[in-house]
Amino acid sequence: MRSDTLDRFLWDLAAHAPVPAGGVTAGLHLAQAAALLGRAARASDAVAAAGGAALSGTAAPGAHGSASSPASAGSAAGTSPAGERIVRPGDQDALRIVRNRADELRIVGLGLAEDDARARAALARSDPAGQAARVEAGRVPARVVGVAEQVVGVAERLLPVAVPGVLGDLGAAAETARAAAVTARLQVEAGLAGIVDPLARLELTDALDGVDALLLRVDALVADVRDRLRR
Repeated sequence: MRSDTLDRFLWDLAAHAPVPAGGVTAGLHLAQAAALLGRAARASDAVAAAGGAALSGTAAPGAHGSASSPASAGSAAGTSPAGERIVRPGDQDALRIVRNRADELRIVGLGLAEDDARARAALARSDPAGQAARVEAGRVPARVVGVAEQVVGVAERLLPVAVPGVLGDLGAAAETARAAAVTARLQVEAGLAGIVDPLARLELTDALDGVDALLLRVDALVADVRDRLRR
């Protein structure tokens, strides 16, 4: 799957075939969300490394004016005279932690997409009455839900230290993680009808318990991002 062109993947997704299907897209949503967070963290880190100027070109703290000037007052408050947040060099540690974690989660998301493709292919080859392949096919999207929660946590950690120019990407990452969680939940629920083992059903349904709370966190995060964009 990694070597497919985007066009080939979309043709395969649109085809009437066992894979790829919705579970693969859930993993790819995760990978894209994490990639957007990595992008936003790198951009903010570059600003901090350059001395803290906002992406819009606002001067770094101390670059203009005296301690009593409006520019200095804005910098002391952590914002530019225009009210834009200025990333300080001290934010770099947090940004690099976020960047590294986002990179890890991007790889995890892509791996889950591949795991889902393998699990669905195995299910298509299995005995229709068999349960093991059905349960495993449900476990992969269930894991997506847990990783989506981690991606949203990284986004929440990034928001306070992100520069204004990356807020759109950060919000997009949160919404893409939402898509991953919702898509994965639907895949698990769709597969439950064919699973009769009560313990396996409980395992899978328990994995979905936190989705609604996660969606509320995304709502709050995106509302915060939009509020900052309107300032």
